[in-house]
Amino acid sequence: MNAISRRQSDERVALERIALFARAQLVQAIDDLLLNFVGNAALRHHRGSNFSISRERFDSAHRRFCDIAEALMQWHSNDDFVAPDGSPRPLPRAGRRSLTALTRLVSDSAAQSRTLLSDLLEFGLVEEVDGLYHPPRRSAVLGKANVLNLTYATVTATRLLKTIAHNVSSGSPPLYERQVSEVTIRAADLPLYLRFIEQQAQYLIDSADDWLSRRRVQTATRRSGIKVGIGAFAWANLPTRRAAKGRSRSGRD
Repeated sequence: MNAISRRQSDERVALERIALFARAQLVQAIDDLLLNFVGNAALRHHRGSNFSISRERFDSAHRRFCDIAEALMQWHSNDDFVAPDGSPRPLPRAGRRSLTALTRLVSDSAAQSRTLLSDLLEFGLVEEVDGLYHPPRRSAVLGKANVLNLTYATVTATRLLKTIAHNVSSGSPPLYERQVSEVTIRAADLPLYLRFIEQQAQYLIDSADDWLSRRRVQTATRRSGIKVGIGAFAWANLPTRRAAKGRSRSGRD
């Protein structure tokens, strides 16, 4: 087995193990939410499996995703990496003010910095033009079914469920959670809807990112601090690929 095949095999094993841990995390979050509505006796728990073997892998993958998001945030807000017009400064690969320097600012170790640099390049989160790198977008959008996206999906879904559970249990302070009521639009308007939501929601996310970056605490005081964040998503009941293909075939017959 060559190095590439071995790496692909290791990634498949890691993805399978994290998938098991992700299932346990999501099931637990769902159970915690349901406990606000029904008694514990009404729930069927399956706690026999030991998922501790996946915790380290899961935390490592989640840390990588957080580092990517942190690097993009620093690139858009840190004076050392922002151009005079307020846009992210194009950076060379190495040097005092470079892509490598940016990853070292975010990372706790040299190994973590190398992983972050590799992730930014591998996932297309930076683009190279004439030897200089720049981020095509401010948000970390990976768009692939990989370990990092699996951990992101798990954490995001779990946080949403925990937020709802907190609010329905009369938690204090209440946490903001809203959705627009269901609305049916023409299929032809879907691209307009998605573009409108992306523009409006991105403004909200960027504004919150700027506000939070000015109030972030130093490493020494993180233990006494409170982690906060904001997320946004647009949903649509899109037809499945199989259903879409079936309609397409029947339309041609």
